[in-house]
Amino acid sequence: MGPTLAIVSAVSAVAGAVGGMQKMRAANQEAMFQEQQAGIAAQEAQKSALQKAQEVEAFAQEQTMRYAKSGVTLAGSPALVIAATRRKGAEEVTALERQGAMQKSLLENRAWQTRASGRSALLGSLAGSATSVMSNYALGKKIGLYGNGTAASVAVSPLQLPGSSGYA
Repeated sequence: MGPTLAIVSAVSAVAGAVGGMQKMRAANQEAMFQEQQAGIAAQEAQKSALQKAQEVEAFAQEQTMRYAKSGVTLAGSPALVIAATRRKGAEEVTALERQGAMQKSLLENRAWQTRASGRSALLGSLAGSATSVMSNYALGKKIGLYGNGTAASVAVSPLQLPGSSGYA
């Protein structure tokens, strides 16, 4: 019975550790995906901001041309309108850039949390495996499988271990 308990304990510990490693590997893959998404989000935000800046500038130039075609000088109110168009456009471009930066940051934070979760799963499985091995070793020692118990205790039913009430 001693070698069987030791083998079962070792197999259980290895299986737990392998499970933890698989969880960590899956978490790392998910984190890499989230980091890729963060990069894509940042690129899309930059593209949107650049497109918006181009649209605003084209509209401001169109305003300038229309004022000029209608014979209105650009001094005074027309210049203020064109300046307001550019200022409002710059605010919208800045908002798009901030939104992209926040989305990128959010996805990078999620990637970090995913990796931390994977590490925790690995450490938890290793600790659980070590605890299981030590617990099984202590049980085996208590019932005499490793030489420090009495010969009589080896014949005891697993349901009636020394120090237990005998009920499962």
